[in-house]
Amino acid sequence: MNLRVFCVLIMVYILSAVIHGETSSPEYISQMQLLYRTNLQIEYVERAMRRHCPALIVELGSLGVPLSLLRKRRTAMDLDQVRLNVELAKHVLSTLKLKYLSPGCQNSSCSNSVCQNGGSCIRGPGFNVSCACPTGYTGKKCEIRAASVTCTATWLSACKGTYGTGRCSFTCPIGCINSGTVWGTGIYTGDSRLCRAAIHDGRLPSTGGVATVIGLGAIKAYTGTTLNGVTTTSFGSYGTSFRFV
Repeated sequence: MNLRVFCVLIMVYILSAVIHGETSSPEYISQMQLLYRTNLQIEYVERAMRRHCPALIVELGSLGVPLSLLRKRRTAMDLDQVRLNVELAKHVLSTLKLKYLSPGCQNSSCSNSVCQNGGSCIRGPGFNVSCACPTGYTGKKCEIRAASVTCTATWLSACKGTYGTGRCSFTCPIGCINSGTVWGTGIYTGDSRLCRAAIHDGRLPSTGGVATVIGLGAIKAYTGTTLNGVTTTSFGSYGTSFRFV
């Protein structure tokens, strides 16, 4: 018998007790409520395990659950029987939590990840994972190829074809901090140098790396500032622009 069947049976017991008017005793009501809450927790942990470590999902029999208790007729569900089922549910929940928090389940969150193109999976707190992408790739799963550009590349020369369709990712080399002119702050003109703008915006260090932009239309004015060792220039209206994402 699997956990889902167990939870369904518990719900049937509760509904049957209500239908037959066996909830007059305060203790009976309290125990049934506890059974219901514990059952909900079992379902929650089971769903989490099926998502993160399905190989560790176990049958109730292997948890030491006396299945004969679950096969008794509803008429045997008196107060003592409810107490027994509460303890049974607590036992199941406790065992599942131990398995859910075990290294075997925690570690599987990374082994089941889908980092692509040689990306390395990094485990964070709980089951949070991220991908460390190799040079030339970006995205949550390293699924986006970032073409290499030179320090002279602009949005117009490298990314214009992506306007209105999505993002443009690129890989900058080292040494672009003093290369070319950049107009704007936060939003840059379409003919600004991509790599130098990325340094100004704090997206890349002077040693280069991968950055991503999205193309925008014209804005009325661009304001120059000095940030991260790069000074940009102010400008009036320009037909195309971009920002980093």
